[in-house]
Amino acid sequence: MSILKKHKYILWLALVSFVATTLVSPDAMAGHGLGWANDMQKVGDGINVASAPKDTELKQNPNSNSISCADPVYLHSGEFYYECVDLVIPGRGMDVQIKHHYRSGKNYNKMFGYGWTLNYHQRLLTLANGNVVIVGETGRSDEYEYDSAIDSYTPPPGFFEELVQNGDGSWTLTKAKGNKVHFNVDGTLAALEDRNGNMISFAYDPAGLLPFYGKSSFGLDPDQSLVLGYDYRLTRITDTVGREIDLNYNANGQLENIIDYAGRMLEFAYDPDTNDLLTIKKPTSAQYPGGLSKTFTYEEHNLTSITDAKGQTFVTNVYNTNGEVFNQILGGGNFYFNYSGITTVTDRKGFITRYSFNEQGNPLTKATQTKATWPNTPIIYLTSYTYNTDMLKTSVTNPKGNGVVYVYDESNANARARGNLLEIRRKSDMSQADDDTQDLVTRIIYESAYNLPIEIEDAKGNVYSNIYDAKGNVIEIKQPMVDGQVPTTYLSYNPYGQVTQVTDPNGNITTYDYFPSTGYVKTITQDPAGINAAREFTWDEFGYLDTVKDANGDVNDYDFNEYQWLIQETNPL
Repeated sequence: MSILKKHKYILWLALVSFVATTLVSPDAMAGHGLGWANDMQKVGDGINVASAPKDTELKQNPNSNSISCADPVYLHSGEFYYECVDLVIPGRGMDVQIKHHYRSGKNYNKMFGYGWTLNYHQRLLTLANGNVVIVGETGRSDEYEYDSAIDSYTPPPGFFEELVQNGDGSWTLTKAKGNKVHFNVDGTLAALEDRNGNMISFAYDPAGLLPFYGKSSFGLDPDQSLVLGYDYRLTRITDTVGREIDLNYNANGQLENIIDYAGRMLEFAYDPDTNDLLTIKKPTSAQYPGGLSKTFTYEEHNLTSITDAKGQTFVTNVYNTNGEVFNQILGGGNFYFNYSGITTVTDRKGFITRYSFNEQGNPLTKATQTKATWPNTPIIYLTSYTYNTDMLKTSVTNPKGNGVVYVYDESNANARARGNLLEIRRKSDMSQADDDTQDLVTRIIYESAYNLPIEIEDAKGNVYSNIYDAKGNVIEIKQPMVDGQVPTTYLSYNPYGQVTQVTDPNGNITTYDYFPSTGYVKTITQDPAGINAAREFTWDEFGYLDTVKDANGDVNDYDFNEYQWLIQETNPL
């Protein structure tokens, strides 16, 4: 763990020292039970998913149930997927995270390179039949069906959202937990907003639709550059405290560089013949005056290798004639893939695993071969899965016949609530009927505004509960009764959703103060009316930890470079 991450963890740990796993973020849950409720929800919507190869989009939640392997290759489609985090700027409520996303099966040739998109290049498109298509942060497109009788839009299966058109013609997409995505009248991404009103906003070239150029095999002269299309150019990102990041484009309309408020520059280079993205260069620093570059090679737009700033090629892909990865060299080892109905993966140690999928790309079975070197060892270990119509995983049956059953709020009238996980049932024998006396059952109840858990009862009957304010910030955390008492933690917040005070079950008070210009933690004070033990924090211009002064006045000093790498730490003698 980096020092920066370590100290961020310490800051949060200080918030929750009163219980082992209490969470105090806006989506937080409480105690030993509620602390893992967030992960339970991810059974439904927290695992990778990809679209099908080429132009066909699988209508499933892009965060659910896809099986990937190696670096990664999506096993239901044979696609290579890569995410490159260009820049992270810590913010108040939300961080700015600029990312490039690549998919080998995506015929997407725009200003970020063939097959590449930028996570903030999100779009809303209206169709002639009244339906709406939203292009998300990874570049996949999903259609929302319009019902003119009730003037509403039905999200695709697996999307627990509400889409409305505002009176001025703009659009708002509200997620299950209350975060919002705002689109302008022209369909460009206007802003991202959390439940507390913190907002990242986006501005575009006032010239409107502008051309982007490149060469195409479909042109009259494949060697002649031509207009490939028109789009709106994102030119500025403004973070939650008003700091600006500028995006600039070259003469071909391709993204050329990104410059943040501190002057750090990211640069991008392209193949003039293919429009493939060749390099992403990180900002210069004292240690690396030429910056740090990551380079990419391709074959027919399929990404074949990635080389890091040290010159190390850490992944190499070989594709078959269908554009599927059939061999990947990763870290000196080989992965082999076969897609003849059943996807077969041979890992670096020679172990073979076979997967079957349904038509939506969800895995149905996983069969892992064993070497059967021990007595009574089976030839294969078979795991099977089932799903509901929203493609949420409803059961997992393990090789020994035990497993888990998941129940969701599928019939809820509110589309945003249908992904709520209501019950987790762990069974010793999946062939037997449900039996509360034999199964281990956890049940969850949610509030209606933001689909946050207000009560969780575990298999032992212990009950954990939360109370939230109007913005979805948890203000009371109640743990199971102990000796006739209910341990309760109380939390207070500022208008931005940042914790300002925590009172633990023993009545101990900890307060939190923040820099108004950045939202970064300024002081953490324990028992302000008593011992008044305060820790003070400062941060550098990039939002990285600079100094920590403890209650005794001792100062730890940290120096980070432009890449968030710790280059020096000075401790008190």
